[in-house]
Amino acid sequence: MMIAVFLLLLAACCLWQARRRGPADPDGLSPESTNVLKGVCAVLIVLHHLSQRAASDGLKGVPGMLAAAPAMALKYLGYAFVGVFFLISGFGLMSSAMKRGSAKGMLRRRLCSLYVPYWIMNLLWIAYGFIAGHPYSPGETLFSLAGGYAFTHLWYTTTLILLTVAFTLIFRRGVSGRGVAAVCGVSLIYCLVCLFAPLEVLWTEGKPSLRAFQIAWSASVLCFPAGVVLRWRREQAEALVNRRPLGCFLGCAAVFAAAFGVRLVLERLGQGENIPLQFLPRNLIALAFAGMALIALRRFRLGNPALRWLGAHSLEIYMMQFLLLEICVDTGLRTGQPSVYTAAVLLGTLLGAALLHPLDKLAVKTLVPGKN
Repeated sequence: MMIAVFLLLLAACCLWQARRRGPADPDGLSPESTNVLKGVCAVLIVLHHLSQRAASDGLKGVPGMLAAAPAMALKYLGYAFVGVFFLISGFGLMSSAMKRGSAKGMLRRRLCSLYVPYWIMNLLWIAYGFIAGHPYSPGETLFSLAGGYAFTHLWYTTTLILLTVAFTLIFRRGVSGRGVAAVCGVSLIYCLVCLFAPLEVLWTEGKPSLRAFQIAWSASVLCFPAGVVLRWRREQAEALVNRRPLGCFLGCAAVFAAAFGVRLVLERLGQGENIPLQFLPRNLIALAFAGMALIALRRFRLGNPALRWLGAHSLEIYMMQFLLLEICVDTGLRTGQPSVYTAAVLLGTLLGAALLHPLDKLAVKTLVPGKN
């Protein structure tokens, strides 16, 4: 029930001060617009993880089913929201490289922006482990600090770090169509590795073991090269959307519906964990969802203070949620009071992000002078 309430609050927040985009407004692909979109998706990702744990809050009957419907929908769409982050990241990296003429000098700034909050979040997890009475082993700690997420579940950050390194190496001498094709190829190779290579390190009783990557590692990664291609061919894409905005939106919606239908059929056939079969429909869902969101942003401006705050803190919201989920499970809220659990995780995540964000900015500014 609480998930539905928070979804309504988020929808109301999006509608507050929303209006059609005018000639004097920043376009739908400006940093202002995409940051707002990231903020909305960050909250949706938190609600997605909550929906995986308490989809129905124990409600039964028709009222219970109606209240649980938003949670059940969110349960299957987490990777679509993460796909928006990947697409915007690829678009932003390509915009910077095209403005500078190459990606030379970008790696240090970008990695600090990702690794600093990642390390701070890991230190918080280590501290909580000691406080909660289940300290992590030295091996787990070192592995997670290196980017392996032994206990922080930050697969998106790890993946984005790897893709950022590949991007800056490809475009270090200049921007070209061949480089764009290379980014697409590297991203696809990464997905294939995630699908078939047993390279994920798990820690069981303090000892490492190997298994195949989780499907999440490849479920929306193709959105990153899509963002790179979108920036490279931005004029052509904008011309197409300007000519047929409704047709483009409905086309994305049709792809979304078809891919989601395939995904549900695979689930019904018992293939929900068949990683290779789920790879294409899940990536198509993420691409189509991101496309619909960006097309909508070209027509409407969402720029109220609340959404701008969410956008500025989107990375911290994404990272902080996992610690709050763990804390609330340890306190028994998940099983004892699911509605309180939902509220505590979401509100605690927002509060934690507000506290973590200034620390992140200070650390990044210290490491990379001149970076805002």
